[in-house]
Amino acid sequence: MPDCIPNLAGVATKDLVETIGGGSFKASYINWARTFNLLHEHAPGWCLEMLTAPDGGQVFRAPGNGGYLMLRFVHLDGTVLPEVPQAIMDSRNQPIAFDKISARDVTDTHRRGGCLVAAMTFGLAHELWAKMPLESGYAPQETELSAPQASSSTDAQQA
Repeated sequence: MPDCIPNLAGVATKDLVETIGGGSFKASYINWARTFNLLHEHAPGWCLEMLTAPDGGQVFRAPGNGGYLMLRFVHLDGTVLPEVPQAIMDSRNQPIAFDKISARDVTDTHRRGGCLVAAMTFGLAHELWAKMPLESGYAPQETELSAPQASSSTDAQQA
């Protein structure tokens, strides 16, 4: 078992954020591939797992007429974390009827849900979900920090 579950709060930075939509709908997000790269970098050994539904498929039947995925993280050492549901929705965030769910809907939900579970489990990019500001991601080079500042000509004249 790993020593602890990684706390990745503060790992996501403003320079990774993209915006979609316009007008009355605008959303900030970090691309799923960037999110999972941050996981590989800062939480090695943790992998997203999609659970099998009672019928043997990946889509669980939701109350009403929709479906959802059950996702969780597992560690290469066998540690299993709690599963989290992610509804399968269309581009307007409306549930898709169970019999209308396509393979594309499942793959899109897997990626979106993986980002949700990473935020819930590890705190990765939780700032976006909570609408909190992110760090800039800019860190000055050490040479910039330690380089002496040039004196102005007026400083030289006063000496």
